[in-house]
Amino acid sequence: GKDVTLPEGFAAVDQALLTDPQTSGGLLVSCDPAIANDVITLFNREGFESAAVVGRMEAGAGRLVVV
Repeated sequence: GKDVTLPEGFAAVDQALLTDPQTSGGLLVSCDPAIANDVITLFNREGFESAAVVGRMEAGAGRLVVV
């Protein structure tokens, strides 16, 4: 919503794919950074070989910038 900033000229189809719950649901998992490697190992063991750390949470005003 209002806290997401997309690049100028971002295609409507790409926005739809990025924000559609059918394509974006269940893709992100948050956990304590101290156990991130354990979580990745578990995902890999369960067949999700592409699991990776993609970011971190920080205190502050909520917003998301797509680049």
